[in-house]
Amino acid sequence: MKPDITVLCSLGRHPASDRPRAAVADARALAFALGVGGEVRAVHAGNPESPGLRNYLGQTAARRSLDALDVIEVPAGRDIRPALIEYLRVRNPDVILAGVRAEDGEGSGSLPYDLAAALGYAMVPTIDALSMPGAGRVELQQVLPRGRRRALDAGLPLLATIDAGSAPRPVFAEARARRGQIRTITPSVLCPEIDPPEIRPARARPKRIAVSRGGSAADRLRAASETQAGQGQLMIDPDAEDAARAIADYLRAEGLLRQR
Repeated sequence: MKPDITVLCSLGRHPASDRPRAAVADARALAFALGVGGEVRAVHAGNPESPGLRNYLGQTAARRSLDALDVIEVPAGRDIRPALIEYLRVRNPDVILAGVRAEDGEGSGSLPYDLAAALGYAMVPTIDALSMPGAGRVELQQVLPRGRRRALDAGLPLLATIDAGSAPRPVFAEARARRGQIRTITPSVLCPEIDPPEIRPARARPKRIAVSRGGSAADRLRAASETQAGQGQLMIDPDAEDAARAIADYLRAEGLLRQR
């Protein structure tokens, strides 16, 4: 039995020309879905006239490709989540696949989790194998750090992200990209404007306090936690200004505060 799969497709940028193109992670998710079999549909939320969308129509894997790409028309600078949630609720696929994160824009990787929570789907990140042995159940292989794998069994419906490092690389066919159809969908829900991200300079990293590395572990712990005799200053109920001055003098002596 083959699941009904919908793939979320975003746009990326070519690193050399900066032209819009299919995001590499989402293109591999589409190739993965085509290799699994069953009915496969792809959806993008954004501008239907973007030239990079036809890259998805030309992606082929397992001698299959898309006949059409659904594009939900959402203006730039607006939240795409309400439109995607409406589309997926009507479509009601067994499995939703996507890349781990977007290639262009914010790219926080939170969209799959937001959609799974809103739709009530199970969420499994970074998979590289999927099969459906029986109705209502899927068997997955999840990619773990350091090349490890974990076998999982989950119920449908399911939302999963594809591990880009182990997913198949799609083959592009220009003729199929030209033949494919882009279907524009107008959402019936309101997509609010999103606040622009706050950009600020990064803070300087704090300087680490030097710790003695000689001797045993007990000696190093004692050197880091104890104050040697004749060093430091004990102040009992000092004024705020005196305490602040003493702290500033200590930080300057340790090289953690610039000298005036």
